[in-house]
Amino acid sequence: MQVFAPLFAVEVLDIGRGGLGMMLSITGVGALVAALYVANQQPTRLGLILPLDVAAFGVALILFTGSTYLPGTWGLAIPMALMLAIGALQTVFMSLSRSLMVQVAPDEMRGRILSFVSLDRSMMAFGGAAGGFLAGAYGVQITQIAFGIVCLVGGLLVLVMTPGFRAFSGQGAAHRRSRHTDEPAGIPSVESRSFSRPTPGQTEDGDS
Repeated sequence: MQVFAPLFAVEVLDIGRGGLGMMLSITGVGALVAALYVANQQPTRLGLILPLDVAAFGVALILFTGSTYLPGTWGLAIPMALMLAIGALQTVFMSLSRSLMVQVAPDEMRGRILSFVSLDRSMMAFGGAAGGFLAGAYGVQITQIAFGIVCLVGGLLVLVMTPGFRAFSGQGAAHRRSRHTDEPAGIPSVESRSFSRPTPGQTEDGDS
């Protein structure tokens, strides 16, 4: 959404740079509320929440874009209100997806798996470039609706076609990890040999 926000602010909603700042600020408020909620509730049904979150994010994008066609005040008030939901859904997905990776990653692979998180920056740049080309060809509103449909269909497909992932519970993964860490590490203990200082008149071999 951040890629298309300047285009919506300037070309569609006609609210200028100040309106763009307001849009991004509202997104930040939604993100903050969602982050506090996730930290407080600590949801565990991640296999169900994450696909639904992606699908709901797609619906929010479609509704946001569709509401910009409304005339008068409604065409500005409703998109601004939907920016709260967009920011909240983004934050829920980002925080819970990282929590999922931490929970399922083996100890020896966790660092390598989490290093792939940095790849989302390059993918965002790639998606922004693709979105810019599509917006130039078909318009920002049509492109945003297409992106929303992709998110909606993708989330629903994951939800329907991956029952194993859908049944994933973060609490169970945490329990398995704690049980694994409670097991002995299997490292043989090394008994330290005690050395006594020889008394005067004795050698180290114990001979007088």
